[in-house]
Amino acid sequence: MTAPASPSVTFGCSSLSPDALQRFEFFDTLFDLSGEVLRPAYRCESLATESKEMISPLVTAADRAVERVLREAIHHRFPTDGIVGEEEAPRAGSSPFEWVIDPIDGTSSLVRGLPLFGTLIGLIDKSSGTIVCGGADQPILGERILARRGVPPRWNGAVAANRHNASTPTNTALTDACVCATTPLMFTTSAEQRVRDAVMNHCRRSAWGGDWFNYILMIGGKSTIPLVIVEAGLQFYDICALVPIIEEAGGVITNWDGEPITESTTQVLAAPNRALGEALQQLVADARGTPQRRDV
Repeated sequence: MTAPASPSVTFGCSSLSPDALQRFEFFDTLFDLSGEVLRPAYRCESLATESKEMISPLVTAADRAVERVLREAIHHRFPTDGIVGEEEAPRAGSSPFEWVIDPIDGTSSLVRGLPLFGTLIGLIDKSSGTIVCGGADQPILGERILARRGVPPRWNGAVAANRHNASTPTNTALTDACVCATTPLMFTTSAEQRVRDAVMNHCRRSAWGGDWFNYILMIGGKSTIPLVIVEAGLQFYDICALVPIIEEAGGVITNWDGEPITESTTQVLAAPNRALGEALQQLVADARGTPQRRDV
């Protein structure tokens, strides 16, 4: 589904308005609701599954149920807000706020019985085009991370300490980073495959799978080695919630041209610090034969 046109997404607001803060405080309630749907669906033999005509082709009854319960809760609490989600048509709103929902990021993990799927929720202030809040929740493992502009993200209530956000020799050697992507199949064109191969060949370590969890582990202080991420074929609901989480932890997330994430972004680069982000952008630019942006 393509998100409706809205102002270009920007970053860096130092604090939330009272209205935005009120909505941020509703995130925990929303994730509690999604968890109530997802826990019974986990390793449920009768879970109905269908295929989509997409790179990630699976959708389950749980995907639709999570989005439905989140939409209902948001509309009940904030009836004038807009809502964009993966499974249903966009709902236009008259307020400045728009919620962006990925009910299950990592549906393939859910149907395989792996606790690596999660619910992603982002909040945009359309008056400025800013993604002001973002959150992700994994109800089986009990992992929840929440971010709002101006303060570091919190993982299960504690500050998510990005151990790789400093520009030190240990943290800035791209060859020593582990490059992550959800699947090699998400790189569908020959140009995308050249980028994939260039990055995978440059870094000493690589890992497939992980979906949204890679981005959170990258900045959450849980990985003992620095992670970088190169992905393609994404939708805005896959990325929106992750942007404030990564940026407020000191990380970098851009498109392949080194530009900010927008509603039309499908190709994503992410790194835990600026130096790794710039090195990754340069490697991708070289593989594509395009100049590197210098204003990360």
